[in-house]
Order: sequence, then C-alpha cells, then structure tokens
Amino acid sequence: MNCADFRRVAPDLLYRLVPSAERGPALDHLQACGACRDAFGSLREKLCSEIHDALDDYLEATMAPSERATFDAHLAVCPECRDYLASYEATIRLGKAAHAEPGNDPTPPPELIAAVLAARRRKT
Repeated sequence: MNCADFRRVAPDLLYRLVPSAERGPALDHLQACGACRDAFGSLREKLCSEIHDALDDYLEATMAPSERATFDAHLAVCPECRDYLASYEATIRLGKAAHAEPGNDPTPPPELIAAVLAARRRKT
C-alpha cells in the first residue's frame, strides 16, 4: 500500500470499517511510514476534538442521525473519548445533584464561568 492509498482508507481505518483485505496492508503501511503515522494521529486528534465539542448535542439528542452515527462509531473505537464522555456525564450528574440540595443556588458563580471560558479559549 502506498501513501495515497493509505490516505484514502485512513478515516475508515479509524472506525475499523476497512475491509479485511485492506486492513493488514494499511496497518503495515502505518507502521512503516512516519509521514502517514503523523497524519493519522492528527486525523484522530481532530476527530476527538470534534467529539469533545459536540458532547452537549450528543447528550441532549439534538444531532442529526448521520452525525450521531459518526459519533457512535468514533466512541466504539476510541477509549479516550469514551472515558471523556463518562467523566463529562458524571460532572453533569454531580453538578445537578449539588444544586438539587435545598438552599443551593443553581446559578454557577461568575468566577467558575470565567474560568471555564478561559480554559476553552486556551484549548482552541
């Protein structure tokens, strides 16, 4: 498999959708070619970043079905994103539980909002 062939199958390789006849040669090429290995890592990072940015839409079920299918396919093969999603859900659950206690104001403090927004700006 050459680099052009690898680039053609790389997105499907991430989702394990590459036919078995191409999977072995693609993985062999990935191991042997530093440029394709770097590009493949960048592609995975980009997809993970898109997943993290879309978590609210995913959890609120406001995504288009095709987008949700892509999201689910990525979660099926990416343990880091599954862990991130579980942590995100736990944070939401704990936050709601803390605000559900009598006497708690459900409005987050302005300092927390500012810190979260600053962290997101640094990330992008």
